[in-house]
Amino acid sequence: MLASLATARDDAVKWLWVVLGVLVVGAVVILWQDSGSRSVAAPTSAAGADAADAGSARGREDPRLAPVRAAKELGSNRVDAGKGAPANAATIAAAPSGAGASHDAAPAASTGAKTNGPDAAAPGAAPRSLAKVGGVDVAPGSIERLPDGTIVADKRFKILGAGTAADPYRVSWECLQSAQDTYIPRLGENRLPERIAMLDGKVVRMEGYLAFPLVGQEVKQLLIMLNQWDGCCIGVPPSPYDSIEVTLSEPIRNTRQHASFTFGSITGRFKVEPFLADNWLAGLYLLDEAVFTPEEF
Repeated sequence: MLASLATARDDAVKWLWVVLGVLVVGAVVILWQDSGSRSVAAPTSAAGADAADAGSARGREDPRLAPVRAAKELGSNRVDAGKGAPANAATIAAAPSGAGASHDAAPAASTGAKTNGPDAAAPGAAPRSLAKVGGVDVAPGSIERLPDGTIVADKRFKILGAGTAADPYRVSWECLQSAQDTYIPRLGENRLPERIAMLDGKVVRMEGYLAFPLVGQEVKQLLIMLNQWDGCCIGVPPSPYDSIEVTLSEPIRNTRQHASFTFGSITGRFKVEPFLADNWLAGLYLLDEAVFTPEEF
């Protein structure tokens, strides 16, 4: 009886050890499989993270580098289907630059067209002046002659006559004063308007106040001005833009008293000759071979 019990106990112990051994082996197998799967998954995840980082980097890259990146991905030896030329990074990157150049060239062409438009001579327009007058550059303007012979300068000033001895130009003082729109040498503005330049060498008749020399019985030189001035301290002293130095063809007798004024018209050959003193404009207009018709009051 006791022997049979001992045998049964030994058998139970043996089976217990067998079961434990199986469990241990199974556990080892399971652990080995888990470690293998983890080692495989780790590189895969890392690759995915790298791909995501690369994608985000592409999203942040300069859009101008997109053609270069595309060329690198497609391969530098890829042949363009239409022309048979290799489509590498250099050729692709050059395309936006060429497009930009053509885009910049278009406004330049349109600018040239605009420049030529307003200055083009229209039928019936007055003769154009030279590029320089009195050694000064001329600023182009709009000079138009109407059917009745009137000249309209820059759509602001009307000039009557033909600029000849038989039909002198009649110019307003406002037109002469407008030279300071573009010509003030001390400020670096050194271009005379075309409406002023076109008068150079023409016969012009002006009306205004006259200033005679304070001494001398006969005079051949005087000033014609927009404003009254006695030559000293009464009235408005003239500026180079609203006065003309006159040289008469024949001397006239000076009977003027101090503080007396003479108004009249003078016809002569108009000249534009700037006179500068240390870059300050001291004189601008001349009338030579002039004839004086006084009107006293």
